[in-house]
Amino acid sequence: MTYTSSSASTSPNYSRTINLICDRLGIERPQAEFRFHPVRKFRFDYAWPSRRLYVEIEGGIWVRGRHVRPATYEVDCEKYNLATLMGWRGFRFTPAMLKDGRALRTLADYFRAERLKED
Repeated sequence: MTYTSSSASTSPNYSRTINLICDRLGIERPQAEFRFHPVRKFRFDYAWPSRRLYVEIEGGIWVRGRHVRPATYEVDCEKYNLATLMGWRGFRFTPAMLKDGRALRTLADYFRAERLKED
């Protein structure tokens, strides 16, 4: 089974929000729909390849969207596990988390910790 991220996860509204978060935190903007595996067609919604960091937007959780259906949930698990084995770290957010500031706080905490490691 092959998986590619739905274009809804990188809709202009999500991309705008992700870019605003990055601008507010003073970090580079991520690449959208980043294909991280050389053979599989797995993609991250947003990725910082140089940091090996990704963000996934898990939409449709309240309407039985693709992210919570059994077959695609298993494929997502396979994707995230493969990414971890390849040295990637990631965050998964719902659209509500983007809207209410939880994604901003989480990414701020992450990048703050990364800056402390660099010092």
